[in-house]
Amino acid sequence: MTSTIRPISKRFPQSKSLWDETNLPMCAVLTPLGGMEKLSTSGKQEQQPDQAQTQAPLKLANLIRCLKCGAPHPTIDTYDLLEEDELIFCHLCGAPSSYNFEEQAKIRTHDGLKEMAENGEEEDWPFIADERKPKGDILVDLPLFNEQDYFSESAKACPPVWWIVLDGTMPQSSPYWKTVTDSLHAILLADDGEDGGGGPPPPEYAHIGLLLASQDTLSTWDLSSPVPRVSHYPLEAAAAATEKKSTDEHLKIPVDLNLTPIDPLYEPSVQATLRAVSDNPSLKDNVGNTNSAETGMALGATIETILEFMEQAKHPGDTLEGGKDEMDSTLLYAGGKITCLLGRPPLEIEPLDREPQSHFGMGGMGGGIHDAMHSDKFAQMPDVHDSSDLTPTNLASYCKPLRPTEDIFDIIGTRCAHAALGVDIVVVEDNEPTESNRHFIRPFYGLPLLRVLSDTSGAPGPLMIDNSVDLTHQVRVRTPWQPGMAFATEMRVRTSPGWGVETSPIESIPKATHQMAIFLSSSGVSGPAIATNDNFFLLGTCDKHTSVTLDLQNTDPRRHVKLEQKLYGLRGRVGLKVMLKPVMQTCIAYTCIEGSSGRVVRRMKISYCPMPMATDVESIYNSIDPEALAAALFHKLALNVYEEGTVSTQQVGIDWLKTLLVCVYQSALNVLENEGKKKLGMPNYQETQEEYRRNPFDASLRVLTSSGDQIMTLSPRNKGDKKSLEVDDVLLGQGHRRVASLALVVFSLLQSDALRPSPGVSADARCAAIANMASMTPRDLVKCIAPSLSLWSSKDDAPVARSIDLSLMEAIKTFKRGAAGKKGDLIFVLDSPQQLLVYKGSLKAHEETKKFKLGLKPYVPKSPKLMGMIQAMTSSYRVKPFTTLDSDSKSETASFRRFIQNMIEDMPTADPMEGEGSGNFKHWKSDMAQLVQAELEELGLLGS
Repeated sequence: MTSTIRPISKRFPQSKSLWDETNLPMCAVLTPLGGMEKLSTSGKQEQQPDQAQTQAPLKLANLIRCLKCGAPHPTIDTYDLLEEDELIFCHLCGAPSSYNFEEQAKIRTHDGLKEMAENGEEEDWPFIADERKPKGDILVDLPLFNEQDYFSESAKACPPVWWIVLDGTMPQSSPYWKTVTDSLHAILLADDGEDGGGGPPPPEYAHIGLLLASQDTLSTWDLSSPVPRVSHYPLEAAAAATEKKSTDEHLKIPVDLNLTPIDPLYEPSVQATLRAVSDNPSLKDNVGNTNSAETGMALGATIETILEFMEQAKHPGDTLEGGKDEMDSTLLYAGGKITCLLGRPPLEIEPLDREPQSHFGMGGMGGGIHDAMHSDKFAQMPDVHDSSDLTPTNLASYCKPLRPTEDIFDIIGTRCAHAALGVDIVVVEDNEPTESNRHFIRPFYGLPLLRVLSDTSGAPGPLMIDNSVDLTHQVRVRTPWQPGMAFATEMRVRTSPGWGVETSPIESIPKATHQMAIFLSSSGVSGPAIATNDNFFLLGTCDKHTSVTLDLQNTDPRRHVKLEQKLYGLRGRVGLKVMLKPVMQTCIAYTCIEGSSGRVVRRMKISYCPMPMATDVESIYNSIDPEALAAALFHKLALNVYEEGTVSTQQVGIDWLKTLLVCVYQSALNVLENEGKKKLGMPNYQETQEEYRRNPFDASLRVLTSSGDQIMTLSPRNKGDKKSLEVDDVLLGQGHRRVASLALVVFSLLQSDALRPSPGVSADARCAAIANMASMTPRDLVKCIAPSLSLWSSKDDAPVARSIDLSLMEAIKTFKRGAAGKKGDLIFVLDSPQQLLVYKGSLKAHEETKKFKLGLKPYVPKSPKLMGMIQAMTSSYRVKPFTTLDSDSKSETASFRRFIQNMIEDMPTADPMEGEGSGNFKHWKSDMAQLVQAELEELGLLGS
C-alpha cells in the first residue's frame, strides 16, 4: 500500500550541517491519495476497499485542533496531552492550547463548531475526543461549499465534466480522424471490456462536451441532438492571445458551449455525432477559417473559452458568497478534465527553419519512449550535444518564444487548477511507423512548452500516440469518472519547528527565452501541482497514482533544532519542560464521487509521518527509503536536463553518487571510532540509536584496510561468517542494507528513456517521458527504470526466484537452477509500467560452443497464484501495461527481443568516467568504484 508521506530518510537531522554531511537531497515524496484503497474512514486499516462498507467519516468539528497553528490532532504523534488543565502540546508548532470544547469553539468559525456552541444545547455538542487515537490516516467529512450542513450531492446534480477538444486543422483524409473517433466510440459507447480496453462505459451522470478548434474557429457539437448539429464561432481570442491581449484578462467570447449527459437517451445522438465527425470533420470555409498545412489549433484561446464557460459554475471547495440561495441558483459540477487531441503543433508554437526532429517520436506511455530508445540501446553514444535536450538554447532553435508572455500556459493552467479542471495534452500521430515510412520526419509539437499547462492544472503529463488502441487505453484512465479520481485537491504541509518547505524559486537566466526549467517547481513542490500560499498546494485533478516531490529545509541553519520546549504561564505554574516529537503532517481536502452511492462528497485526509531526531549521519543512512530517494533524484536530474542537457546530466548523476559513497564510507569510519571509544570507556562516545539494532554494523562489510600498496577488506567479525565482499563492493556501499541499491538506482535513472542521451529521440518524446515519470509514485517509478523479474514454477505454483538481476546471464543461471530442481515449466514474469511479460522459458545448447541460449514463448498462466499475481500487477498501474497475455505474437525472436530490451544491466552506456562507452552495469560499477577509491585516497581515508 502506498503511503501518503515518504521522506527520503525517516529521521530529521538535528542541524543543517549534519544533513549536509550525508550528501542527500532533503525531500519528501507525497502521494495525496496514497493508501485510499484500504483506508477505513475510522482511520484503521481494513480489508474492505469500498468506503461505503465502513463507518461514516468523522466531522472536522470532532477533532482537537491546535488553537495557534490550526493543525488537527487525530493521532498520538501530533500532540501530547498535558497532565492538567485540559491542555494539549502541539508537536507541529510547539505551542500549548486548550482542547476544552468551549475554548475550541471560540475561534473555530469555519468548521461549524462555533455555531454549535452558540445555538445548540450542551447535550447536543459534538464529542471532542481527548483520548489518543490509533495510528493511521484519518478521513474527515467536509461541507461541499460553505454551508456547514451540506455534505453531499447527487452526481446528477453535480456531475463530473469531460471536454474533448479535437484538432479541426487536420485534413479530412488524415488517419487522425479515424483514430480519435474509434477511441472516443470505444470509451463513450462500448460495453465493459468490449473494445479490449478493460474499462467500463461512462456513468449516466457524466457530462460530455465535444469541440473542434482551428486557428480562428471553434465548433461545438450538440451531443443531445438526434441529428448531428454543429455550431461555428469565430475564435477572435486566438489573435489576441498570441499578440496583444494578456491572458490575465478574461476573454469574453459569446460561444454557446454544450454539455450532455451520457445516458441511454443520448447514446444514439453521440454515436451519430462521432460518425459525422469521422466522415466530414473539415472546418474549411466556416466563418473565414483557412487551414494551414503547418499550423494547428489555437490551444490557449480554446481552453480559455472553456474556462469562461465553466467559471460561471461552481465546484465543491468554491466559496459561495450568497450561501444556500446562490447554491440553489448556480450550475454545479464536481470537477473535470479537458482532453486536447493534437494532430499538429498548436498555433502558439511558431516553428523556426531548422533540421526537423528525428523520426522517433512516440513517448510518455509508462514513462518510456517506445521504439525509439529500444532500437538503439546497444549503440555507442558519442559525447556530443543531444538534439533532444530541453535547454533554453536548444528549444530556441526549434520555435519562437511564446506570446504575449512565456508564462501564458502557466497562467491558463493555474486557472484550470482553480476551476478543478485537469488538462491532458495528447499528440495523435497520423503516420504510424512502418517499414516504408519509418524515416518520416515529425514536426516539433512544442511539448516542452505545453507541459507547463498539464503540470499546473494537475494532469499527469503529455503523451504521443500513433494508434487507436493505445489512445483508448491512455485516455480512458484519464476520464473524470474513473474510480479514485479526485478534484480540487488542496494540500497543506506542516512540519515541526526548525524545519519547513524550501520555497526558493529555480533561478532563471537573465534575458534568456524558452526557460521551461523555472516552471518545474512551484514554491518547493515538483510535479503536477502548484503552490497557492506558503505550505499550501493545489492539484486541479488527482488520482491514487499521482505523486509530487517536496523540497525541505532547515528554517534556522544557525542553530540546532529544539528537542524540548519550556512552557511558562500555565495556570500559574513556573515552567514545564515538554519533549518535542518531530513529525510531518499533510491535510488533503479533495472532491470525489463515491462509487457505491453516486454522490459527490468532499473529504479531508489527515496523514502524518513520525520523524525521530537524528544526532549522527549513520542513523540518517539507516533510515533511507530507496524508492523515495529515487523519485527525488529523478526530479533533480530532470531539472538538469532542462538546464544543462542530457550529456551533462550523466556526469551530474555520477558525481552525486561518488560523493554520497564517500560520505557513507566516512560514516562507517566514524562508527568504528565511536565503538572504539566505547570499548575504552571514554566519556565522549555517542550512544547507539535505534536504527543500529535494526541495521547491525559490520566493519568487514563497510571499510577497507591496506597492506603496503594493496587495498583489501577486513576479516569478518566471526570466522564462521561466510559474508564477504569484494573491494569494489565495499566502495559502492554494498555492505549497507539501505545504501546497497543506490548504485543500481542511479545507473537505471541515467539509462532511463527520459534521461539517456540518444540522437534518435525527439525533444517532444523526451519531454513526454520526463513528465509522465515526474507524476509517478516512487514504487511505479522504480519499476519504470528497473523492472522486476521473477521466475515461477508451474508445478508448484510458487516462485523459484522472486527477484532476478536484470542481466541475461543471471536469468539463464537462475533458470538452470530451477530446471535442476525439476519444477515443471518455468515461467519468467517481468513487471513494469510499460509492459508485463509472461514467458515460458527453455534452454538450448549450441552444438559446437555448448553455450546455452534462452528460448522464450508467450505463456498464458492457469495456476491460481500466478494468475492472481499477474492480475494484481496489471491493476496496480494507472494504465494497464502491454502484456503478452493479450499478444497474438508467437515468434520466439520477437519475444526474446522484447525480453532482452529490459536487461538494463547488460546495456552499454555513454560513460563520462572513461570518455567512452562502458560495456555494461558491471563495468560501470568498476569505474565508479575507482572514482570513489581515488577520492578516499585523496582525503586520506582509505586504509586508515
